[in-house]
Amino acid sequence: MHDIVLECRGVSKRFGDHAVLHDVNLKIARGQIVSLVGPSGCGKSTLLRAILGTHPPDSGEVLMNGKPITGPGRDRGIVYQRYGLYPFLTARQNVAFGPMLDETNLAYRFFQFPNWLKLRKQHLAGADDMLTRVQMGKPRH
Repeated sequence: MHDIVLECRGVSKRFGDHAVLHDVNLKIARGQIVSLVGPSGCGKSTLLRAILGTHPPDSGEVLMNGKPITGPGRDRGIVYQRYGLYPFLTARQNVAFGPMLDETNLAYRFFQFPNWLKLRKQHLAGADDMLTRVQMGKPRH
């Protein structure tokens, strides 16, 4: 059996009289890459927000690792098609940017520069691993 990490069970969402999602069922296994494709207004972002926990469904449930998502959490996020990346950074640097902001502050980067350089190497190595997992890393020979 596959290790299901994300599951939507009967997820429905309305905005007034407008049904955006109706009885959506979805299972995503660990390591699986999934795309949501559809025209503007079909509910893609609404489903992603339910998964984030910022806009819970009107009915149904969203589970991560078998546990209901009841609100936002640091274990999931969205990178939108636009405005999600800094064009002056490489893909590797963009992936490492979030952990750098999360684990350091400006004072640490300035006053603890040697320690920050070590941590930066760890962030970049983690970015390399992530990019390799989603098949966007450098090929290894």
